[in-house]
Amino acid sequence: MKRPMGKTRQIMRRAGLAALGATAVMVAAAAGATAAQNDRFTEDKVVTIYVSLPPGGSYDSYARLLSRFIGKYLAGQPSSVIVKNMPGGGGITLANYLFNIAPKDGTHFGTFESGVPFAPILKDVPAKYDPQQFGWLGSLAKVVPMVIARKGAAVTSTDDLFTKELKVGASGAGSDTMGFPLILNQVLGTKLKVIQGYPGAPDISLAIERGELDGYAAWCWDCMKAQKPEWVKTDFVRVLMQIAIDGDNELNARGVPTALELARTPEQRAQLQVALASGLVARPFTAPPNIDAERLRSLREAFVKAAADPELLAEAERLQLPISVVDGEKLSALVNDIYKTDPALLAQVKAAWSGTPGK
Repeated sequence: MKRPMGKTRQIMRRAGLAALGATAVMVAAAAGATAAQNDRFTEDKVVTIYVSLPPGGSYDSYARLLSRFIGKYLAGQPSSVIVKNMPGGGGITLANYLFNIAPKDGTHFGTFESGVPFAPILKDVPAKYDPQQFGWLGSLAKVVPMVIARKGAAVTSTDDLFTKELKVGASGAGSDTMGFPLILNQVLGTKLKVIQGYPGAPDISLAIERGELDGYAAWCWDCMKAQKPEWVKTDFVRVLMQIAIDGDNELNARGVPTALELARTPEQRAQLQVALASGLVARPFTAPPNIDAERLRSLREAFVKAAADPELLAEAERLQLPISVVDGEKLSALVNDIYKTDPALLAQVKAAWSGTPGK
C-alpha cells in the first residue's frame, strides 16, 4: 500500500532533523575536545625557546629569563621550559627553522635579531619565511642600538664618523651588526668599516678590548651597561650616535644624537624611518605560523603575564635587563605596516643595506 505523500515528507523531514541534530552534537563534541586540548596543550610537555645567537649575549639572557617564569602561565603548565641556541646567518637560520620545520603545536617558539622580520624585503639573504605569517608573541625590551668607539681609536667624536674610518665587528649578512653600519654609510655617509666573522656580542666586545676592533655599530645601551658595566664606569668607550628613531632618555640627556637627527634631507629621513624600524620591534619572540588561533592567544597571554611577574621583574632588575613590553598584536601590526611601504622606498633601503648606492 502506498504511503500518503504528506506522511512521507514528514518522515523525511524528521530524519533530516535527526541527522542535523546528530551532526551538531558531533561538531559541539569536537569543539569541546579541541577546547579541552587547548586548555592543557603544554601539559607534561617540554616547551622549547630558541635563540638565534650564542649563549652570553642579551638576546640569550632575555630568553633564559623568560624561560624561568612563562611555564606557570602556559595552558596546562609544561614539564619544563628549555632554551636552545641556534646561531647562524644573523638570525635567518632560526627564522627559516621556525617557519618551515619547527612543530606548530605551540610548544616551540624563539627570538632572533630585530632586523630578521624585515630581511626578506630589505636584504639579500636566503630568507625562506614570510614574517607576516609568524605568530608574534611580543617583545620584552626597547632597544636603542648605538655606535661606540673604544679609547685609542682615531674616531673620538660624532663628526669624526664622517671623516675617519672606524672598524666595527659583525656576524652574519642578515644581522643588524652588518646592516646598521652599511645603512649609516650609504644613507648618512659615515666611514664604518665592517669586519665580519664574530658570532655575537661577547666575541665582538672581546675583540674591542684586544684592540682588534675600534668599535661597535649595533650594540644597545642597556646591553652594554648590563654586560660591560666597567666600560661605562671607566669611559672605556665613547657613545657617538644612537641608531634609532627615538633615542634612549639617558643618552638623549647626554646629548648623543640619533641617526634620524643627523639626516640632512627628507629622503634620508624616509630611508632611516624604514631601516631603523627594527628598533621598534626590539627583541621579538615569535611562534611558527599556522598555530591554532586559541593556542596563539594563550601563548600571547602567557608572554604578557610572565613579563609582568613580580619575580621576573625583580630578577630582570638584578641582571640589569630592562623590561619594556610590546604585545604580540602590536608587534604583528608593526611588521605588517613596514610591508606596506612604497616599493620604491624599500628598494632604496635594500640597496643601502647591501652597501650599494640607492637608486
